[in-house]
Order: sequence, then structure tokens, then C-alpha cells
Amino acid sequence: MRGMDDNITPGSGLTKEEKLQSIFEKYSDMLKAKSQRWYFATGSKWDKRKIERFLKYFCIPMKLDDTVAFLDTTIFKSSKEGLLFTKEGIVVKEPLNKLYYLKYSKIKDAELEEEYNDAGYLTDSKIIIHLKDETERIVFDYYIRKHFFVDYINEVVKFLASYEPKHV
Repeated sequence: MRGMDDNITPGSGLTKEEKLQSIFEKYSDMLKAKSQRWYFATGSKWDKRKIERFLKYFCIPMKLDDTVAFLDTTIFKSSKEGLLFTKEGIVVKEPLNKLYYLKYSKIKDAELEEEYNDAGYLTDSKIIIHLKDETERIVFDYYIRKHFFVDYINEVVKFLASYEPKHV
């Protein structure tokens, strides 16, 4: 039974956390490349170990209960690179780059920027996360399906905007 202080999503009967989980589940199969595998925080012991290994390896001060799923993007599944989806944001470790955290509450929106050559072939595409402080972050996209990732981020941000206090 839910406590009195739980945030219930209007009209759905779900808590804020449950609604965020349902948005993730809606996109999870579409987000990853076919060769990749999700490791879920509510999954098997093996799944939980993969997530805990990532948290421990990078000394991330987070508990398994704060996470949703991990997409290991390493070739040999070493849990040293990938995307860790949490209840509050996404921890990203790109190849040859530093680890960073995209907190949902700090994101304004996401977009996919694509460039085509004169023959009409796609030559470049990148995911750009626009933050509320007017900065941008380009997210690596080698192992995720970009359009679905952008849609996922924008849906989460739109949902969370309904919880922000309204300014009069």
C-alpha cells in the first residue's frame, strides 16, 4: 500500500517512480542495438552484479535500488562503459571519455541533429541534450537507436515538468 506522501500521477493511479519506470519499459527494447543486452535492477542475480560492478568500478555513490537498468556497451561485457538508467537520470560512460550524469530535472529537451551529403546520404548524426542552464551535451550514440533515445528523454522531461511548481 502506498504512503500518503507518494506522488500519484493524476488519472493513472501510478506513483511518480512507477510512471517513470513505465516510460522506460515502453522504450527499452527500442533503445538498444540488437547486439546489446539490458541488465535490470529487478532482474536476476547476474543482472544485479553487472550493475553493482559498474557502480563499484566508477565509485558511484548510488545503491542498486536507485537504478533501473544498465546497458553494457563493451565488447567483452566488462561493465566499464555504457548507460546506467537511474530513477533520477542517466549515468553515461563513453569510450575514451569521462563519466557524466544527465539528471532528468536539469534537462530541457533532446534533439537529433542529422547531416546529409549532396547525394542524400546520412553523413553525421548526433544526439544533443539541451540543459536548463542553456548548455548542451552531445551524447554518444554508438550502441543506441538515436530517435528512440531522443523520444524517451523528451517524454520523461515532459512528464517531470508536470511535477514542477507552477510560477504565478
